[in-house]
Amino acid sequence: MVPRLVEFFIEFKSQTSYDPFHIPPAPVEDDDPPPAHFLSRLRGKPMDVLGQLGMYAAVNMDSQYRTHSFLVLIIGDYARLMRWDRCGIVFTEPIYYDTQPEFLEFFEAYDRASLDVRGHDSIISDPKDNEKSIGSQVLSSSVSPVDNNAQTFLVVSLRNEADHASPHRYIIPSPSIPPSLPVGRCTRTSVAYDLQNDRGRVYMKSLWRIVSSDNDIKEGKVYQALNKANVKNIPNCVAFCDFEDKYHQTQTHGFVGEPWLPQEYSYSIPYRRFHCIILDTEGQRLQDFTTSKMMVRAIRAAIIGMCLPGCDLICQTLTCVL
Repeated sequence: MVPRLVEFFIEFKSQTSYDPFHIPPAPVEDDDPPPAHFLSRLRGKPMDVLGQLGMYAAVNMDSQYRTHSFLVLIIGDYARLMRWDRCGIVFTEPIYYDTQPEFLEFFEAYDRASLDVRGHDSIISDPKDNEKSIGSQVLSSSVSPVDNNAQTFLVVSLRNEADHASPHRYIIPSPSIPPSLPVGRCTRTSVAYDLQNDRGRVYMKSLWRIVSSDNDIKEGKVYQALNKANVKNIPNCVAFCDFEDKYHQTQTHGFVGEPWLPQEYSYSIPYRRFHCIILDTEGQRLQDFTTSKMMVRAIRAAIIGMCLPGCDLICQTLTCVL
């Protein structure tokens, strides 16, 4: 099975004791407190299943650069539908598929839904034939051994502020799958090829940043401000893009204000937005250094960049060595 061709996973369990989720009965009175938890209090199998589901979602999202992912859990005579994004999971009450039509309606709606709704990232596409050859020639040394055998590459299209109709395109190796749950910043880096400027290899960093307000500081702007001030040892930011469409934003946080959500959850579900930065510099692996002078230069630049106590004296000493 090729992970990047999978739409979503369906997991089957035979016993209700494997169900990792718990939805208490609705309160009788409006003044009753909200439920205290949504996960099963049973240890062992339910938590193992939750980890299994999280890994499936991680494989689906990380192998395809998805913005979110759906998953179906079938337990005996009922099913649960799930939607994962970078902030957490939204799951349904048990749906008894023999008597409730919502289960089949989900598959029908999914089949009619656009790729954006399904979670496919609109900025990712397959390269054209000539772009495939460029990727093979320029980026092969940056691909992991597993990916290098397949010679697979993707194209990332970022908004061009000067001409929105002609986005900037970058070739990157197909992503590897990290062994982690699909939550958090999910910072990823790739060596990319800048197609429109023919710069050769550039450095792409993408992440799901926490949004505190519409005027908060964006990492790309910080790089550009440092570049404008001629701060040393700072990579040059060629471009950055902070995506504001609804598909590049997490949706889980939208449930924070619901009365049935315990207050303790409202502090642990942030609002995240996809952010991408292009730097026109590429680091060199330590094992590729050919002389001790290259190593000393790298250490000196790192000390200057970190502003360590006594770094002036250390750098003067290293300068004499060079």
